[in-house]
Amino acid sequence: YHETLMPLISTWYDVAITAALSLPEDEQRRVYCFLDDLPTLQLSSLKKGLVLGRKFGLCFVLGTQDLNELNAIYGRDHTKALIANCNTKIILRSIDSGEEITKCFNQSDAAALASELQNLDNLEFYLKLPGNARTMKKKLAYVKYSNPEPNFVPRDFELDELIKNEKPVD
Repeated sequence: YHETLMPLISTWYDVAITAALSLPEDEQRRVYCFLDDLPTLQLSSLKKGLVLGRKFGLCFVLGTQDLNELNAIYGRDHTKALIANCNTKIILRSIDSGEEITKCFNQSDAAALASELQNLDNLEFYLKLPGNARTMKKKLAYVKYSNPEPNFVPRDFELDELIKNEKPVD
């Protein structure tokens, strides 16, 4: 079903991004667009949304496992433009060479950073903020949450009884 739904989901996102770009300009508004596993989507409006979206309050959170997959879908130049328009970058452990990823940081010692990316512990990441801020290595604290809701609890009912007792709609 994944292959069947992805074009539909891509279309929904394209419509949502285009609709947000047609709103009156408002930098105080926040319309968040969360796109995880980005290479599975083919969005014709993504670059335009990233470039123009800020003045309309459009904010993106993009996730991908592998930049090479993005290159295969969007092309190398288009992928570079997408990454360049993402001001804040968070990079988690990566199993690929890391060369493409380190270019996101404009690091002088890309080889060292690429090696470090492959060896990050769970919950560790690198953060690159907009501007000339240095790249920071950070670690999140693990928080174990209790399950406040019970698991699925089936209702005890008879469908025939429900249908028989249903009132007609006027």
